[in-house]
Amino acid sequence: MWRALETGPRQFLNGHEEGNLGYKPRNSLRASAPVLGLAPVRLLGRDREFKALNEAWWRASENRQELVFVTGESGVGKTRLVSDFATSIPRGANVFAGRCDRPPHLLFTPFVEILHGIRQSIPAEVLRECLSDIDGINELAHLAPEFSSLIRPASACAPTTPEGHRFRMFEAFTGLVRALARRAPVLLAIEDIQWADEGSMLMLRYLVRSLVGLTIRRKLDTTLANEHT
Repeated sequence: MWRALETGPRQFLNGHEEGNLGYKPRNSLRASAPVLGLAPVRLLGRDREFKALNEAWWRASENRQELVFVTGESGVGKTRLVSDFATSIPRGANVFAGRCDRPPHLLFTPFVEILHGIRQSIPAEVLRECLSDIDGINELAHLAPEFSSLIRPASACAPTTPEGHRFRMFEAFTGLVRALARRAPVLLAIEDIQWADEGSMLMLRYLVRSLVGLTIRRKLDTTLANEHT
């Protein structure tokens, strides 16, 4: 199952960036399509679903945050649909993806992959600026050690309980996404969420509640209709 969440004000018109971001936004799904073996030809028979995703994207780009659930039976093309959609959006947006694995799995796997994508895609000076005012950012270094060189030393009054560390980590990740979205639209895609560990589900819930607020939640069912009835 794919879930896509996008947030942030619209930063481009007609596919052209507005302003000077100081870096070139990254679409990780566009870059990984050849590696995944995805052909350049768009998936056929999904015009309705593709249109729905496009409409959600443009609403989100106008600062109307969107959460979309893409559901359907195994093998109907959910991954390909979201990949095609993500590679079709205008350049000038950041797209990051994470995947949940079947048990046994590592904790927070999809968010670790998203953080890796952010670190590889966003210049260090831009990330330092985004991270400068975020409390609890040190907790992210436990998920993605490559962030260690970008953050200030931990505060002496940082919480020591597991719940306190987890809350600060959730808050820091959400703050980072919000900071990036202020610069350019952001699309986050999480695949196979049904396999997510409890920590990942709690982090996703915190992210959605914190960023989206009164967002419209849409369920996009990709099950093929029976054309012979």
